[in-house]
Amino acid sequence: MRSCYVSIPFGIKSDFDGRTLDFDYLYRTVIQPAVQELEMECRRLDEFSPGAIWHKTLFMALISSDLMIADLSTHNANVLYEIGVRHAMRRGRTLLISAQGRLPSNINYAQVLWYEPDEFGRLTGEQAERFREALQAAIRQSQRTTISDSPIYEFFPDLQVILPPELESARRPRRAPPTKGRLGFAQSVVESPSQAMGDLYRSEEEVRRSPEADPVEYLNLLRKYRDLSEWDRVVSLANDAPLAIAASPRCSSCSRWR
Repeated sequence: MRSCYVSIPFGIKSDFDGRTLDFDYLYRTVIQPAVQELEMECRRLDEFSPGAIWHKTLFMALISSDLMIADLSTHNANVLYEIGVRHAMRRGRTLLISAQGRLPSNINYAQVLWYEPDEFGRLTGEQAERFREALQAAIRQSQRTTISDSPIYEFFPDLQVILPPELESARRPRRAPPTKGRLGFAQSVVESPSQAMGDLYRSEEEVRRSPEADPVEYLNLLRKYRDLSEWDRVVSLANDAPLAIAASPRCSSCSRWR
């Protein structure tokens, strides 16, 4: 099943004119149902599994999702950051939406779907229906044709990004909707701490068994333990690093952890 990640502020926020906007209502009542009608999974960050390493979850969703919808109504810093990551890592498809006509100058060229909330800051009635139809039309177009709406890839079409295997697999087409025993979009890109540790333990066993361990792999393993704040494992690996690896320029950081 194709996936959609929605980058949007949470709760009720004010725009530049002091008008309140109910983003939770917009997401749950308009955006998510419209996307799901097209048989796509639709999530925002707070809907991923609790207890996850959420920064990694965020990046995986930004990179692996087939579609990203980003709301620029308040120029929210997190939303703008996520658009930047998406534009750098994916050629498309990224849909920008907004409730007002001001865009940051760096992306004021971009196509935006505008919507008009009511006096209570909610998108309702005829305005909601118009926006829903425009949103679905844009999504259908992106499904029929290859669209690159990242300015980076427009200016540098030969740019290539090499992704690690876990992200490449996450970006493969999903042939069937989630069923019992099958991981959906939210679960497939989330790595819980226990899952991450299990993977790292297995990787560590392989590295320690190898008589000619790759310094790059060794250093990556140290970094992954560091990212999980498993400092005992970091120190243990650094202390046990073979001399050939510890002396390698690529693993010079091992000495800093000793």
